[in-house]
Amino acid sequence: MHLVTTNKTDNSTHILTGGLRNADSANFVFDVSDFTIDHNDKQGLGEMSGSYVTKKAITGHLNYVPEGAHQPAPGAGIPFSLNYSSSSEETASLDQLPAAVGINIRGTSYSGSTDTANLSVNAPAFLMMDKNGNAELEGPGTCTGEGRISPRKKDNAYDMYFSYKKTPQCDLSELRASGILYFGKTDNNPKTLIMIGAEIDKAVNFLITGQ
Repeated sequence: MHLVTTNKTDNSTHILTGGLRNADSANFVFDVSDFTIDHNDKQGLGEMSGSYVTKKAITGHLNYVPEGAHQPAPGAGIPFSLNYSSSSEETASLDQLPAAVGINIRGTSYSGSTDTANLSVNAPAFLMMDKNGNAELEGPGTCTGEGRISPRKKDNAYDMYFSYKKTPQCDLSELRASGILYFGKTDNNPKTLIMIGAEIDKAVNFLITGQ
């Protein structure tokens, strides 16, 4: 499970990732981790639980685990509600992807292969894709990279892997990341690209958006 949310209090962007603990025909429980995308601060662990009506809506609450505890705090938690989108029933195909799209990369990375020099990224770039699933990245700045995009068989989404080349003065030099890419309709635009990814071998999350 991957979910992008915005805190209306401080306008911070969060990525919730997690796995399904259990579910039945009407209810579900996910174990989740919460990262603040612009600082890579891990806000905490918790659980997301609620109910759903097939092809209509999902409602529930997010409960965090207090520091030093092993279970979520008692109480109602943070409520959430999601409406169903029929675009999820469409079939992912490389033919549907644009040949090129301007994107913005947000996240926190590390310089090269070191675990020091924490680096915050919020910059424009350019993503080019062909019908064979090959991808090229230009930017931010002098950075260049390449990757692969593969449509999923059962979801309207794509698996994506990309890596940046070792380039002087490139903040993302040698970064390797993988994630999930979506291209299609959102509430604000009929042609939106969203990728949620993580740097390989590190708990570092990225959000890539473009139109």
